[in-house]
Amino acid sequence: MAQKSDTKDGYVVSERFILPPDTTPTWHNLRNFGDRQSDAIEFVKDVEEKLSIDSLIFLAKNYKREIKYIRINSRNFKKQTNK
Repeated sequence: MAQKSDTKDGYVVSERFILPPDTTPTWHNLRNFGDRQSDAIEFVKDVEEKLSIDSLIFLAKNYKREIKYIRINSRNFKKQTNK
């Protein structure tokens, strides 16, 4: 089950799963949504409904807290750019 946390870096979505070579499930950050709480909530729904374990592992391995994401529509999220 995914969760949304309000951290000093923003709203971060995490999921609890086994990331090899570990043998026990632990929480792994997947995406940071900055101050966009509603986008984080929508991504939690996506994680629970649509993402495979391979997708979760990919997101966890590539997580960088300084990169923030924004929701484009109900199915698409992209890196937020500073303008």
